[in-house]
Amino acid sequence: MKIEISDFGAQPDTGADTSPAANLAGQALARSGGGTLRFAPGVYHFQPKEAFEQTCWVSNHDSGVRRIGMPLIGLDHLTIEAEGAVFIFHGRMIPVWLSDCRNVRWTGGEIRWAEPMHFEAEVTASDRTHGEFSLIGPGEFVVRERQGYLRGDGWEDELHDLLFYDPTSRRIVPGTEDHFCNGYFGGRLQFEDLGQGRFRINRETPWPAIPPVGSRMVLQANVRDCPGMVIDRCTDVRIDDLVIRHCINVGVLAQNSADLTLQRVEIAPDPSSDRLVSSGNDATHFVGCSGLVALHDCRFQGMLDDATNVHGHYARIQEQPEPNQVLVRHMHGQQRGFQLAAPGEQVAWVDPATFAHRQILTVTAFTRVDAEQALITFDAPWDTGTPDGLIENLSGNRARGMLVATRGSVRITNNHIAAPGAGIAIIPDCNYWFESSPTRNVLIEGNTFDQCLSSPGWGDAAIFVQTELKAAPPDGFLHGTIRIEDNTFRIADPRVVQAHSVSELSISGNRLEPVPGLADAMNSRSQGPFNIRDCGEVELSDNALI
Repeated sequence: MKIEISDFGAQPDTGADTSPAANLAGQALARSGGGTLRFAPGVYHFQPKEAFEQTCWVSNHDSGVRRIGMPLIGLDHLTIEAEGAVFIFHGRMIPVWLSDCRNVRWTGGEIRWAEPMHFEAEVTASDRTHGEFSLIGPGEFVVRERQGYLRGDGWEDELHDLLFYDPTSRRIVPGTEDHFCNGYFGGRLQFEDLGQGRFRINRETPWPAIPPVGSRMVLQANVRDCPGMVIDRCTDVRIDDLVIRHCINVGVLAQNSADLTLQRVEIAPDPSSDRLVSSGNDATHFVGCSGLVALHDCRFQGMLDDATNVHGHYARIQEQPEPNQVLVRHMHGQQRGFQLAAPGEQVAWVDPATFAHRQILTVTAFTRVDAEQALITFDAPWDTGTPDGLIENLSGNRARGMLVATRGSVRITNNHIAAPGAGIAIIPDCNYWFESSPTRNVLIEGNTFDQCLSSPGWGDAAIFVQTELKAAPPDGFLHGTIRIEDNTFRIADPRVVQAHSVSELSISGNRLEPVPGLADAMNSRSQGPFNIRDCGEVELSDNALI
């Protein structure tokens, strides 16, 4: 079956709402079990008023009822042809929702918003504890009781934090970091309306680095409700040549899915525009996915968090109603409603102090009790009673480049990584986000790390391998094998690799190229390029300072 979006009344370049037609097209595909949907080249607008609506449980986001531009649910052998099509979304919407689909091929298309929900401004004056700015582009900045608010067409959000960018390099100003309005990690911010589109910032303590006059300020709220594309419980998905110019939160988020490929996906601001922000959080995010997750020839720029984040999910054991059942609770607010496991998958009881597996069983049933709790039934008795532990599923820019926290094998090769924090961070965590596991086999090869660690707060080395251990791991080391080979580090900070509790660590054939002129802006605490603690077999060879 092959259908055109025009078969359902949508025409490009008319300004009409495409949401009703996209909903009808999704229903038609569902009736046939799958097929091909084509969008002719042109501009399509999506409005939330008549869009498909459902409750969406999305990891690392605020879950709830959402409007969806393109609902594609329960399909097999689905093809989307969107070469030359531009999709413009209005207000709070999730553009694409792929759920319970198999054998998906998506080609082309560009996603953007009519009115970006992250504001940008020019710094017009600054000193140790103040700043002045004027907005650039659409949107309205409102001050009430010295607190700032972002206001658009039908929405208003409280301002949460600020970032400062160099508009020429399009990178965060070296030495600067997040500035939270509530004083989290630093001085509280208050605002004054000076009239004629000008505003003043008053900071209760000095800036860590004074924002330069002429720099660009990004203003963002703390709302995570609308990723650009959600891939939920899908298998064998390939996304080719998709472009996301702007989206409210994560660009592409996949959860509980298997065998995913993103090829030539670009998440970056429009090069014809001077805007700096693409996605409001990570460019890509993979949660509880299995099989092969591959990113080829992709370009991620201007996101307000990491380029990619790969991890699982932990839930705390509450009680044991039956010998083969446990009641678990999601511990982070942005895990609400997440399906930790499906029948046939394995889960493990994890000691949160050491990440050690105490028992592994196969799931026969998963029942959501409410948004925070779920009942998991196993094929055998859970012989630990009611332990103080966690359940882990074993299916296996701002800030940093890549966050890797999976027990599966990982290859990171031939990338150009320019992040203000760590280029690659491997940080297991089951005590705050409740999502990151130790790694077993990681290869980092042939990459260029370009002036990583130019700003404080987002890692302690260009490659940052850390632990959250509260006790010694039973096998002696938390991580397995990590190989860091034949990479180039253009270093603005001498901290190149920091590794802790790795069983086998190889750092070889790497080239270190110091970048002149940035020493004053660096937050350097290292005694040398390699900081290695409590590791097993370590090889350091043929690394050259150029």
